[in-house]
Amino acid sequence: ITEIVQSIKMTDAEVIGFNALANGDTVYIPSFKVGDAVKTGINFFVDFYKDNGFYPYVNVPVYVYRKSFLDCYNLTFKVGMYHEDILFSMYVFFYTKSICGYNIPIFNYRQHRDGSICTNIKEKNLLDRSIVCRELNTFFMKENFFNRHFYNAMFYQYLFNLQLSVLNNFRINETDFFNKEDKGIMKKGIRSEYEYKLWLLSLFDTR
Repeated sequence: ITEIVQSIKMTDAEVIGFNALANGDTVYIPSFKVGDAVKTGINFFVDFYKDNGFYPYVNVPVYVYRKSFLDCYNLTFKVGMYHEDILFSMYVFFYTKSICGYNIPIFNYRQHRDGSICTNIKEKNLLDRSIVCRELNTFFMKENFFNRHFYNAMFYQYLFNLQLSVLNNFRINETDFFNKEDKGIMKKGIRSEYEYKLWLLSLFDTR
């Protein structure tokens, strides 16, 4: 709490990201590099990828938020949706004008616990993750916003869905979690020849 309060006083940012420990002994976000500068959420998202090779985590507990910022844009969680933190966090990155990060563990993340939706994969996990990507695409189009990095993050959400469908042998109807709209959204996030090949493979029936 002391680290959080000091960071708030030092930056006066709308959103501040931190790190965590996983199960009390390992660093949750490895090789986590951030600059000292306070940035817009869009620049933070892109620069974080350039510095680390992966996108900022969407796990809400590693961030603190200024309440007035959340109220201004009516940022809340969608009731009954799995992976609602993805949708919430992507809106945060889009809207915030001031965000920064510190590689300081502020809590212990107890992973792989019984009852967690991340360890008990259901068809709803896949469907809701696709719904998140569809809602983001609709929102970005409405805002006339296109950033390849934001769509690339969505690309990997779809890829994860397809991997989960194979690993769990889900015989889910293709139109439910990977329909024509989803394939088009995924295509927008392609940033390399390798990802283009992954996208082509994804067009095959995963069942």
